[in-house]
Amino acid sequence: MNTNANKYCLDANVLIQAWQKYYNPKFCPDYWRVLIELGTQGAIFIPEVVYEEIIRTEDDLSKWLKASKIPIKKISEPVTICLQKNYLNNSAHQNLVDNTKARSLADPWVIAHALH
Repeated sequence: MNTNANKYCLDANVLIQAWQKYYNPKFCPDYWRVLIELGTQGAIFIPEVVYEEIIRTEDDLSKWLKASKIPIKKISEPVTICLQKNYLNNSAHQNLVDNTKARSLADPWVIAHALH
């Protein structure tokens, strides 16, 4: 694998919206096959917080994701530093998360992973 190649960080909506609305595997299995191939090639990954968000609901998407072998990245010190720098550069970025509804908790981490 070329270590200089682009790597793409997937958010939950890339999977959830596709599964529920646009590319359900029943009528578009190639979308899911391509995701698995890209994961195997190391071209895409999912932050662990996104993975946990998806698998907390035991459904067909959760089962697919668990079996997909798409790399899951843990929060590392460099990723944490990216998040801290992001917050320091613009304090409004702290509003990315809506803790009152327990939604979007992974968003800052997706951004930090992508920046890293």
